[in-house]
Amino acid sequence: STLQHPVDEWRTATGVFASDWCLDRKTTPQWVLTVSSRGCHTGGMSDSQTHISQQHQIIYQQVVKAPSNGMAVAALVLGIVAIVAAIWIPIPILGLIMMFLAFVPAVLAVIFGHIGFRNSARVGGIGRGSAMTGFILGYATLAISVLTTAFWIAATVASAATSQ
Repeated sequence: STLQHPVDEWRTATGVFASDWCLDRKTTPQWVLTVSSRGCHTGGMSDSQTHISQQHQIIYQQVVKAPSNGMAVAALVLGIVAIVAAIWIPIPILGLIMMFLAFVPAVLAVIFGHIGFRNSARVGGIGRGSAMTGFILGYATLAISVLTTAFWIAATVASAATSQ
């Protein structure tokens, strides 16, 4: 079997031929097909570029994926999960369970947030706010955990000293 161009596979599967149609980004996400004799074109091409001759002329253009910052998105999601669990940490019995459930996402949010923040400079600032929000939420969750633990240790020591 030979490899076919994605548009050729689509055309073969649908039975639609180049003289009858013009594809856009919504129809084929990988490739854009232009049929010049119909006046159909994409990607900011001028009519002089597409109408070279009166015959059907097919021009393939590869669609370029916009840059993204996955680490920043992961940091934001983990930060939100961590802070939602951290809300329950000050409650005496439930807080102990939630502290353990919130700790791992908080640490991962801090790590991924810093990596995503560093990567945002490389991709033109994309994801900078998400990364920053993720590591701030992670640090806030860790601060709530440490302060609550310190409070409960101090309360336990104080109650043990007064009971003797």
